[in-house]
Amino acid sequence: MNSLFCCAVFIHTLVWVMNMKKRKNSPVTTILLLLFFLGALAGSVVASAGTETVPAFIQAFSAQQSFWKCLWRAAQYSLLCGIFACSMLGAVLIPGLMLVRGYLFSLAAGLLMHGGGAQPELTAWIVCGLPAIVQLPGLLVLGRAGLYHSLVLCRKSMGRGAPKYQINYRQAVLFACISCLLTALCTAYLVPVLLAGLG
Repeated sequence: MNSLFCCAVFIHTLVWVMNMKKRKNSPVTTILLLLFFLGALAGSVVASAGTETVPAFIQAFSAQQSFWKCLWRAAQYSLLCGIFACSMLGAVLIPGLMLVRGYLFSLAAGLLMHGGGAQPELTAWIVCGLPAIVQLPGLLVLGRAGLYHSLVLCRKSMGRGAPKYQINYRQAVLFACISCLLTALCTAYLVPVLLAGLG
């Protein structure tokens, strides 16, 4: 969990530096990251309960996977985030999505850590860690922009204007798309090679 926390702090710092406007940053990034971390904490607890699916899980990632399947798997959370951002319910659904993503990420990593063969830590790092480093910054940037957009819709529905703090939503979408593309390339081509190297 210490490594997961360090990864979360790194991602938070990255997004903080990538502030779209050089103004005072909102607490949205911190809130989303905290929910992701809480989900990851729950996932690590559940993962310690059972490891019977680990061998099949590793074998599935060791085989060469279709790039398009990997792209869909990488993009589905970002697509959901974009859909949620178009609704006032996104103010609740986007934080919930971050919670679920953190849970599933930590559950997969935890299962591998508890039963990933001779080198479980390295296996978990290859299967979960590498794609997460590429994917999570894009999802967090998009979640931040999507949550802001949803809150703007809420304010407009109540007859109030948009807040002074502005976020470039198009730039966030572009960053998330690039992140998903790189994640798919990593999962489809790099992960199987590294797992094969473990023997």
